[in-house]
Amino acid sequence: MKAWLLVGLMLTLLLLGCNNKQQMSGMAALECTNGSVTVRLCDGDVCKTNYSDKGCCPEPYHYCVYNGECYKENVLFGEQPEYYPKGMFCFRLVTVAPESHPPRWHDCDGGEGAYCTNYCGYTTAKSGEEGVGEYSYVGKRGCCGDDPNEYYIEGKDGTDACCKSPNRRVEGGVCVPTEQIITQKPAEQPTQESPEQDIPKPLTMLRGIMLWLELLGLISS
Repeated sequence: MKAWLLVGLMLTLLLLGCNNKQQMSGMAALECTNGSVTVRLCDGDVCKTNYSDKGCCPEPYHYCVYNGECYKENVLFGEQPEYYPKGMFCFRLVTVAPESHPPRWHDCDGGEGAYCTNYCGYTTAKSGEEGVGEYSYVGKRGCCGDDPNEYYIEGKDGTDACCKSPNRRVEGGVCVPTEQIITQKPAEQPTQESPEQDIPKPLTMLRGIMLWLELLGLISS
């Protein structure tokens, strides 16, 4: 039994050693003349930790890397720098011993809503329709605006919702497509006929003859 435990321990140490060698070799492949080598570290499934994605960051243990770019950790409470990749932020949860706990990328949807408002600058809201960003069902509460097709909208009735399009209005926490304004042509009013049009044609002809004779002086009015 002890022999099996020793074998398992040796295999574990061997795997850890190989992994550390890969990490160190990936970091050593980049030489920094100004700054220190920093690699991409991710928390959860917001992104994938990648030791091959590295950058030369000015301050060690205070930056995150994404696609070779360095991003300073978020120390501003209540807002997210605009240059962060959308939907995540760079933060170190453990403030002591930064060399042992470098900052990582975190999902704005994490922290049970705390990350969304406190570190990313978005608003938590329930989805008001289907197909809203990463919301899995209508009525689910989450961080609105950190992912594509997420728009936070406040309704005139005091309710709010996260909608999949900015062209929505919110009523009772539900996203309603805005009505298209159709310009209708005013209805044509019926033309009013002159009194003469109501007079029978023979009488109209007789009136014309009498008026002509009166002009000639053959008859008096």
